[in-house]
Amino acid sequence: MAELAPHGVVNTDTTPASHAPVTLPTPKFWLDGRIAAGFVGNVGYLYGITTDIQRSVRDTECPLCSMIDPDYEKRLNDEIKRNEKQRLPDLHLTLIIEDGLGSTWGVDGQPVVAMSRSIKTLKSNYYINKEPGGLVFRIEIFPPKNMSPQVFRQKLMENAKNFPEGVFDYSAPEGITGSVMKPGEYNSSSYMAGLINSVAGMDYVKSIKFPSGYKSPGWESVIPESAFAKK
Repeated sequence: MAELAPHGVVNTDTTPASHAPVTLPTPKFWLDGRIAAGFVGNVGYLYGITTDIQRSVRDTECPLCSMIDPDYEKRLNDEIKRNEKQRLPDLHLTLIIEDGLGSTWGVDGQPVVAMSRSIKTLKSNYYINKEPGGLVFRIEIFPPKNMSPQVFRQKLMENAKNFPEGVFDYSAPEGITGSVMKPGEYNSSSYMAGLINSVAGMDYVKSIKFPSGYKSPGWESVIPESAFAKK
């Protein structure tokens, strides 16, 4: 006689472990780096090269300038230092998540221009099954310890959606405007550092390293974690 199942119905499959456990798709995560503002973002780099050429010409044309003018060398070196910093293009960072089934979801912080056009703020900008062009590097990141890829994905997507538009002032890349970030200003790196911090913590954010040759000033000017909390 066939063995009865607990609910009283005849059990037709008595093979032990005959049902395979359900396996969830495993998402993957990348931080994509691009030059902020595309080609225009390389202006600072080109300007830095020009300054080196100018210095060479000036030293050739005026070899005694530093002897005649005691401040000549200091002014020249200060100018070179400023342009050395400018020549590194600013990064724009985009988070890309592949859901394990072939679909992708991406997000980054993009500026929104107010009607006055003098005030710019940040918003969450999305990429569904598409990615912006101009990639210069890609870094794979992984869920923090004690967090599954599925939960990491869910929290990142939810927190990006929670981010308020029109609240945080945007700072354009220094290589374009010539100005540095002021207190209370943020950029796409600030947004990305804030989003990741809201899920994985600041130690995780600090552990992410970018290739040399780029600036990411907003990575240290993190948007507060509370900005990504559910309202």
